[in-house]
Order: sequence, then structure tokens, then C-alpha cells
Amino acid sequence: MTNNTEKTLIDFAMEVMNVENLMDAHEVVNKIILAAAYDNDLVTEALKRVNAKLDWAASIEKVQSNMSELN
Repeated sequence: MTNNTEKTLIDFAMEVMNVENLMDAHEVVNKIILAAAYDNDLVTEALKRVNAKLDWAASIEKVQSNMSELN
């Protein structure tokens, strides 16, 4: 991953956090889609992060399930 990819992901995250209405949200989504169309590293890194979050969530769910079985 390049520094540019990291910066782009951070910039998009900040824009998403600052969205105040549906029109702004559409604008941010369009920017992300356009950036992804031209930057394969951006897509790859974003998918890695999403998968890591899903793995983390699945691990938490598994622990909770195991804990409830012990009770």
C-alpha cells in the first residue's frame, strides 16, 4: 500500500463522517466509486480492511456464543 492510498482512505473516511444530508452522501459515494475505478490499490486495501473488520466481528460473535454455551 502506498502513502497515497492510505491518505485517500483517510480523506474518504473524514468526508463520510462529515456528511450532513443525502446529497452530500451521494457526492462522497460518487467520489469513492470514481477513485476506485482508477486505483486498484485503493480497492484492494479497502477490501482488506473490510475483511479484517468482518473477521474481527466473527471472532467476537464466536466468543459470545461460546460464553453463552457455558452459562
